[in-house]
Amino acid sequence: MPKITPEFEEKLKKLYQAKSDAVKWHEQQYEEEIGWLAEREDARRKGLPLPTKPPRGSKGSAFHTFTRHGYQTGWEAQLIRLASGRTPDQDSDPMGIGTYISHWKGQAPPKYNKDGSVILHPDDTQVQVRHLNRVGMPVDGPPEVVDPSRMGKTRHASANTTGAFLSPEAECDALMQADAKSAGLKKYVQAASKNSRTGELTWVDYDYIEVVVTGQPIYGVSFYFKSTDTHKIDVDELKEALDDYNKQTKVVNFNPHDARTEKVRFTSLSDILDYFGIEAQWMKAAKIVYKRVDKTNWKLHTAYAVNDAPVCRPDVKTGKWTGAVRKPLGTTSFVFEFFPV
Repeated sequence: MPKITPEFEEKLKKLYQAKSDAVKWHEQQYEEEIGWLAEREDARRKGLPLPTKPPRGSKGSAFHTFTRHGYQTGWEAQLIRLASGRTPDQDSDPMGIGTYISHWKGQAPPKYNKDGSVILHPDDTQVQVRHLNRVGMPVDGPPEVVDPSRMGKTRHASANTTGAFLSPEAECDALMQADAKSAGLKKYVQAASKNSRTGELTWVDYDYIEVVVTGQPIYGVSFYFKSTDTHKIDVDELKEALDDYNKQTKVVNFNPHDARTEKVRFTSLSDILDYFGIEAQWMKAAKIVYKRVDKTNWKLHTAYAVNDAPVCRPDVKTGKWTGAVRKPLGTTSFVFEFFPV
């Protein structure tokens, strides 16, 4: 076995230190994104109805970076979203890790009217939830039986391309770069927009900032259908295929001479992608979008891997941004600043 040189050992230390720092950063970010879960957990422990919607400005359809595109969601959840539109982040699985609910089974205890008559048949199915930590170990003791209506509506957001960040380091690099690049634009309210047809200049308020960064060899992997006329995949069929791949399930194969043989149905992920007409592509950039949430603050709206060219610009909706901005946040005065475009 070759001896590890001091130089190589130092590189390994730096690699694992960077990964450790990025993982801690990632966990802090998505815990802030789903911070409303503390409210749900407090209500659950007190026996109160669970809130099905987050407080304004926390987790919701408007803010979905780490829970929907984070590296922890994995490629399987992204394939399922491509096929069905079902996003990794759900009320029943807010971190997008696919293990928050371990199983859906069990019988509901009977419910009674004041006169003692049963109002819910004992065979009516409810949801049995086992809460897990990040390494998959059960917490809070035995599973909790809850009414399905308390689990919230299944969240769907169809997309032609779906994907996740490759690693916490890629996420961290993208967001750190974007924060630095967008800092100047976050200080202002209005941007100058030029009409491409008439050349007329107008000042428009902007509530979104779009940043695309590069620098890492790969930021993530995305999936899309090879053909634009491909029909949507039945999600149960896809889940069955993924299960067969993970278990390396063998199926009966008949050759032209009626010789019965067995073979592994899907020996690689490429087999599944080819079977369903899906393409996988490495993404070498990352898009980050910020949203203005009040007069003085911005919030991360979403971030995901792309193959776009680097940019940093306010969203002026119509026309083209000239590079000029004015009117600092929280003021009525007009102070101008110019950025390269």
